Amino acid sequence: MGNSKINKSQLALEFISVVFAVLLALLLNGWRQSAKTDQLVDRVLVTISQEVETNLQLVKASNTYRESLVNQLKNNQHLVYAIPLNDFPIDHQNDDLLKKLMIENLIFQNGVNPDNVEIKRSGEQRVLIIDKDILHIEEKNDSLFFFGQSNIQLRNAEITNNSWGIAQATGAIVEMKYELVEELAKLNQLQVLYSETSNIALKTLYSGESGILSIMEDLIWIERDMLESYLKIQEIMQDKE
Repeated sequence: MGNSKINKSQLALEFISVVFAVLLALLLNGWRQSAKTDQLVDRVLVTISQEVETNLQLVKASNTYRESLVNQLKNNQHLVYAIPLNDFPIDHQNDDLLKKLMIENLIFQNGVNPDNVEIKRSGEQRVLIIDKDILHIEEKNDSLFFFGQSNIQLRNAEITNNSWGIAQATGAIVEMKYELVEELAKLNQLQVLYSETSNIALKTLYSGESGILSIMEDLIWIERDMLESYLKIQEIMQDKE
């Protein structure tokens, strides 16, 4: 009987030891998984932070340039071409001679039909018409300047849009603050729209179709919304609570 009691006590202790070992193993495994998840989320957050800061600077520079360009285009102050008067082999006030010179030296135009080039006057104002383009001619500072909507450089921001996909693919998104996830989703949509609109602008510009000014105005508004979203994301990420 005595041995039976000892065996039962030993079995109970062994059972408790096994249960404790299993629970400890589960606890340690859970801790390791939690630590790995925390590390993963931290890495994703670093990626998001770096991408947002880089894109912020690129879009800010692009937006500043584009607003200035659109303003110049609206006020006929976008410089397309300039010729120092000392380089003129002709009387630049003679419209026929100037037209002939421009036809021979239209280095900024491709495939220009000479029949579609003309110079018109309205009082003191002169314009050079090339196909559908109208260039306003101004003489100042010993040079002849041509202003219009040709020779436009878009300078769209070369942003990256990877962090949203990384957050989803790694599952880190489920561990992130809802407010941050919501703003990242909004930003992702804006950046996709920006890319699509940039492509439309390029096609319009290279095809010579009209409407580039309105498309650039759309890009300005999208860029402004993106800048606002970048700043909001940075604010959310700085708030550790």
